[in-house]
Amino acid sequence: MNILIVDDQSSVLKGLLSNIHFAELGFDSVDTAMSTGEALKILEKKPIHILLTDVEMPGRNGLELNSIVKEKYPDVLRIVLTSHAVFSYAQTSIKLGCFDYIVQPAPFEDIEASLKRAIDAVDVNYNNRRITRYGHLFKNHENEFLNSIIQKLYSNDPEDVRACIGLLNQSGHSVTPKSTAQLIFADVFPYTHREPGYPSQRQIMNAISNALKSVPFFDGLNLLVSLNPYRQFSILLISKEESRLPAGEAPVTRFYENLCGSLPDCPIACYFGDSFPFSDIQLAIKVANDHIKNNVAKEPVLSHIIPKNLLDNLSISLPDYQNHWNKLLYTGQKSLLKKDIDFCLDEKIATMPNRFQSLCDVHQQLIQLFFEYFHENGIDINSLFTEDFTYQDCMDSFSSVEGVKRTVDFLLNAATGVASTPQELDYVEKAKAYISENYNQPLSVKEVADHVHLNPEYFTRIFKKETEKNIKNYIVDCKMTLAKDLLAASNLPVSMVALEVGYNNFSHFTQIFKKIENMTPSEYRLRVTKKEDPET
Repeated sequence: MNILIVDDQSSVLKGLLSNIHFAELGFDSVDTAMSTGEALKILEKKPIHILLTDVEMPGRNGLELNSIVKEKYPDVLRIVLTSHAVFSYAQTSIKLGCFDYIVQPAPFEDIEASLKRAIDAVDVNYNNRRITRYGHLFKNHENEFLNSIIQKLYSNDPEDVRACIGLLNQSGHSVTPKSTAQLIFADVFPYTHREPGYPSQRQIMNAISNALKSVPFFDGLNLLVSLNPYRQFSILLISKEESRLPAGEAPVTRFYENLCGSLPDCPIACYFGDSFPFSDIQLAIKVANDHIKNNVAKEPVLSHIIPKNLLDNLSISLPDYQNHWNKLLYTGQKSLLKKDIDFCLDEKIATMPNRFQSLCDVHQQLIQLFFEYFHENGIDINSLFTEDFTYQDCMDSFSSVEGVKRTVDFLLNAATGVASTPQELDYVEKAKAYISENYNQPLSVKEVADHVHLNPEYFTRIFKKETEKNIKNYIVDCKMTLAKDLLAASNLPVSMVALEVGYNNFSHFTQIFKKIENMTPSEYRLRVTKKEDPET
């Protein structure tokens, strides 16, 4: 808490500083000024909470100072302290909204009492302003606040449900543990999988909101739309009347059709469950997640969530393809192996009641099959993977048919490379020659791989095996080596040097050069030039 005292008489200032216990009152700093001009300079430099000012001063008086402070610093609480009991002064002070008007001589105890009341008022005003700001913040960002509240429901702690209920009620959404609830999930595939050009979260939220408004059934229900941790949009329906829920297939179908119409370029899957007491919401979310994961083909469908007790009673079995696939792989029938795996993924998995678990089982079998094959052929598994397809990508690809297929394609390409080892060095030398001849082009790994007629992932692997260098880094190193030669031996502008080594973006060239050499191209040229100059 900071106070500013303004009086043109130094004796008054000294008396106040000596006899008022500012530190005990709670003030952190006490500033003084002997004119309105001095006071305004202090107000510009530091935050002042209370202004204690005389009225009659040379130049602009204390009432003028009050008027200026009221305009420029409305949060400053102002007290007039004067030895002139003039009614017009008091009247003007009141009009200016001053907190108190003290006529001198006044006991120091009375001044302290006024300051104590002023401090309390500053605290109250601060809290009121903070509450108001929070209110505006909540109003302007209600969806974000509600989304963070609903995220608590995805934990395994029942206490989070109680906390969520409390926060929802405080934010104006009437909820009790016995409230009837229902969940609807919208999985907008381009957004979920971050495909190029996917719609923004706000666009999808608006589309969902408009689709809900267009279905009369949802009128009067408490609707909470949020983004769950899996980048799917959950719609939580809450009703005090048990008879209102669950929403049947008809209104959900209409909502789904309207949502698809609002986002025509986005394939969407929609899932809806049965009603439940709000206290059971964490179980309902778990059942829903298990059901959603079963859409391993990522089909844009409207699907009713299967209750967990029914799902548990279904017979889940998957033929063991391990021996058959093992035989095809070791006899070199990789094309037939690919077809057989695709048939299993597209046809067999689709018939399983618990497709997600079945897909996980197939993924595990395939990983085991290929990793044993590589081990027996003396291939270091860690050397197989690239920046574009990492070991973690391989292990995490079990959740969708497309993900497993991509892993199979990668591993089959790696298995094909086992038999072509004698030619690897030749491929690498051809690639090096091509890079050397085309250093002035913006080369990509795919372009170099295409030149030597190899799959980019397989080519990346054998290049690293033979050179112990990542192909991307090798290309950059070649370009930077030439750039350094040009900087040292020519007067070409740096921007022209960048173009000469295949960088159309000058800033990008400078950034890469600095990352490798720890200096900019200009700094490098200056350093090399100084070394070659015998007079330096």
